[in-house]
Amino acid sequence: NMLGDIGMNTLTMAGNISNLKHLMISDTGLTENSANNLATLINNNCQLVGFDVSNNRLGSGGIITICGALVHVSSLKSLNMENNDISTEAADGIAAVIKSNQQLQIVQLGSNQLKAEGVIVIANALNYLHHLKVLQLDNNQIGDKAASSIAAVVASNVKLEMLWLSNNYLKSLGIVTMCKGLVKTTNLKVLHLENNQITGEASCNIASVISNNPSLKAVAIGDNKVQITDVTEITHELKNLLEIEVLNLNNCQITEEAAGNISKVVCNSNQLKLLQISNSLQDTSSTLEIVCSLNSTNNLRILDLSSNNIDDGAASNLAETIKKNIYMRVLL
Repeated sequence: NMLGDIGMNTLTMAGNISNLKHLMISDTGLTENSANNLATLINNNCQLVGFDVSNNRLGSGGIITICGALVHVSSLKSLNMENNDISTEAADGIAAVIKSNQQLQIVQLGSNQLKAEGVIVIANALNYLHHLKVLQLDNNQIGDKAASSIAAVVASNVKLEMLWLSNNYLKSLGIVTMCKGLVKTTNLKVLHLENNQITGEASCNIASVISNNPSLKAVAIGDNKVQITDVTEITHELKNLLEIEVLNLNNCQITEEAAGNISKVVCNSNQLKLLQISNSLQDTSSTLEIVCSLNSTNNLRILDLSSNNIDDGAASNLAETIKKNIYMRVLL
């Protein structure tokens, strides 16, 4: 909805709203002008368990004001400030909130401008947590500088289930460091590393993380710089994932051997809903093998085969796949 600043002011002035457990005001067009009203709501509801102001325009100033109230809450289990134009200057406030709420299980700060400096401050606070299940830091221009800080967080939260680090200028050194932090994690269900600058040096570490987490449901490593042999190593572990629902291998160099592994992924999991392998298949035989394996699926929603070599044989098999997956959208 479009509650906006005026609506937020009206809501606050309407009366003393108390006893809330969850305060979720996302996608409403709030700006820094609503921060004081939000702080008032928080002060009247110090027993909050969930707080969500994602996809607004609160900015660093607004978040700092809100954090000044949230720091007096000690019961939060979920904190979502995603996509709010938050910069490094708000990191201290966010860190203080995290330290005050050591039962936090979900921390979502993606699509902001925290950069390495801000993430390091926040990661130091996250080290106080031992029940973290979801950590979302995608689209924050982190780079390798903050990798060791994030690695320490995931190492101390072995029950972590979801990790988003896509679009962060992470290179192989940073990913290797991160994967070493993940070495004790066995419950990971979502791993997003796409759109970074990862090269082959990190492939064995990524493969090890996949191997240690057989319950993975989503793996996204597309749009990096991994080479032919490295993709093969990773796909060798992917084929053992029996519950995978999302697989992104866009712009990877998939050989016939890797294509065989991906085909096994498709055949082994009847839960696959999204498969992205655009601009990745090296030859028509690899394309045909993967397309043929898709005939075993009936839950596909999105299939991206764009910018590949699809001959008549593959097109014929693809037609059968489309018939079986009635909700599917196909990109060719």
